[in-house]
Amino acid sequence: MKCKDELKMTGAGRITFSADKYTGSAIIKMKMPQSEPMEIDHTYSGKRIGDC
Repeated sequence: MKCKDELKMTGAGRITFSADKYTGSAIIKMKMPQSEPMEIDHTYSGKRIGDC
């Protein structure tokens, strides 16, 4: 993703699904007016626990 207005931001990520779970990661870099650049690097995972 890429945003170019006042909030300049780029990001990339991936997610992998299997039969009953998923894992993924993403990195987002941003620069807001009058602030230092920021970088968010996170991972996530989930597991199916049953029907709704």
